[in-house]
Amino acid sequence: MVAIKNLLLLVSTVTAAAISKREIYAYFNDLDSINTKCVDFVPIVYGYYGTLAQTIAVKNAQDAINAGVLQAATETTKTTGPITDEQTNTLFTKLDTLHPNVVAVMKSIQDKKPEFDKAGTSTAVVVLITTVFESFHVLQANTLPLVSEKYKTAAQAKGDVINEAIADTLRFYGKGV
Repeated sequence: MVAIKNLLLLVSTVTAAAISKREIYAYFNDLDSINTKCVDFVPIVYGYYGTLAQTIAVKNAQDAINAGVLQAATETTKTTGPITDEQTNTLFTKLDTLHPNVVAVMKSIQDKKPEFDKAGTSTAVVVLITTVFESFHVLQANTLPLVSEKYKTAAQAKGDVINEAIADTLRFYGKGV
């Protein structure tokens, strides 16, 4: 009886550890997906010249980024922290990779402002950017509890840099954040 109880305890412990590990790596995969969606977004925006089809393509691409960010934020709520130092380094590498691609997305949106204005879609673009901005804040807020205390300041700074790139674009469009 004791042996069965100990075996069940061992199985539940191993299963719990595997779930936490899988979930942090699911989160990392989500970050990779967001990064890919950002890379894919830039040529869609630069190809925008005001047609309805292009407007829909831009909206769909922005929605895909936002959905990816929200999915990643959901994964963070399933993961128990603090994550290991190795996982933190992986997280930081992924955020460092994501940052320039978020900047490229925001630059493309700024560069195409005249076309968005001409087509009357600037307000819709701002709404979409605002949604992504808010989603990144949720992601950052959900990520910080996963990081051990010694990395919290660095994690906060990495998230702030990404959020600031988005905020700059909102300010460029005349929206305060």
